[in-house]
Formats: sequence, C-alpha cells, structure tokens
Amino acid sequence: MFDLHNYESWWNNYNTKFDRQNQLIKFKPIAFKTLGLKYRKILDNQIEFDYVFAPFKGSGTWNLKEVSTFETNVTYTISITSNNIIIRAFINSKIFKWKHNRDVLNLINKLNTI
Repeated sequence: MFDLHNYESWWNNYNTKFDRQNQLIKFKPIAFKTLGLKYRKILDNQIEFDYVFAPFKGSGTWNLKEVSTFETNVTYTISITSNNIIIRAFINSKIFKWKHNRDVLNLINKLNTI
C-alpha cells in the first residue's frame, strides 16, 4: 500500500521543493512553469489539495484503495478552470489532457519503486 502520509516521497524523482511550514509542494511539469500543490485534507485513503501558482485554479484528489496485499488501485481526479479564455481552451485541449495523463501515469509508475 502506498503511504499517503508520506506523500512528499512520491515526488522524489521530480524537480520538486517542499515547504512543510505551508504544506506546499512546488514542481515544474514543464521547464518554464512552476506549479504548487497545497494540502487541503489527508485522509486514510485520500489526499485533497488545491493548485496554487498555476495559470488555472482548482483542486485535485488522489484516491487509493488496497485491492490485495500487493495491489493498490490509484486514481487521480482534477477539477480546474481559468478566467483566461486561452488557458481555459488549453486545459480542455487534447494536448493538455495527454500531457497531464502522461505525467500522472509516470508518477504512479515511479511509486512502485518507493
């Protein structure tokens, strides 16, 4: 089972900075843009956070369910929008969805090594 209470360790393979005082994770999904995830709530099987320092606003949720001793089902859901029409169009584009899905899958695949 993945350790939800040690969520920071999930990001060890990324260019990531942690601000423990403000419960914030900063990372760069692309070379020129830093995003932040601010913890909202951590439960036994779920982490909720808000996106900060982003060109959009919204939240994300990781849900983990232990299927068996050596198997965990991981899902990730985001709800984001923007007041900027260009950014709003971009986050609804196939390119954004492909990149975001690829990044999340890469992160999940790296979790197997933690």
